[in-house]
This record gives sequence, structure tokens and C-alpha cells, in this order.
Amino acid sequence: MKVVLHTSYGGFHLTKEIVEELNKLNFPWKDFGNPPNEPYSDNYIYTSYMNDFSFRSHSIFVNAIENLQKIKNDMDRIDYRKLYVSNLTVKNFELNPHIEDYHDGKEKLMLGGQEIY
Repeated sequence: MKVVLHTSYGGFHLTKEIVEELNKLNFPWKDFGNPPNEPYSDNYIYTSYMNDFSFRSHSIFVNAIENLQKIKNDMDRIDYRKLYVSNLTVKNFELNPHIEDYHDGKEKLMLGGQEIY
């Protein structure tokens, strides 16, 4: 599983380029709420769902960020936007829950060495 994290100060937000890339890839905005409305702010676009794990780990969102990172050197007028895309990191991780037995038939659910249920 992959998730997009912001790795610098200033916090996560969307940019016009990110929203346009998501639209180009047919991102399912309806699954999260309303898409950002045009005209976009010059630098910052905030939504109520942008910090949701399901949004940040959605395969189309991850793909959009990876696409933008590949082309960031070709983006127009973007000293700030090029830098911002560079501050986004796609992290790959695996969640491998497993069931353990207490040796008396009673089970627990473990994740990363921690009992979660």
C-alpha cells in the first residue's frame, strides 16, 4: 500500500497542478466530497478530506503525485509548485495483521507486534 506524506514544514495542501492531474486521471471526487472549485487559489487549495488516509492512499491520488514528480522540472512558472511537489513523498508500506492464539483457544489480532483486538 502507498500513501502520500508531506515531508517539510508548512503542511499539506493541494495545488492547481495536483487537482488538474487528478481530473485528468478521472479521480472519483464524489467518494470524498465535492471537488475543489475553480478558480483555484494561486497557491493553496484546502478540502475537508485532504488529510483522510483514504484520500492520501487512493491509488489515483498516489499515481497523480508520482506523475507530477516525474515532470516537475517541466512545469510552467513554478518555483513554488516545483518545490512543493518535491516535498511530497510516496511511502510504500505493508499491513500484515495476523491472528495469534493465547494457547487456550482464545485469539487476538496482532498488527506490527501490537495487539489491536
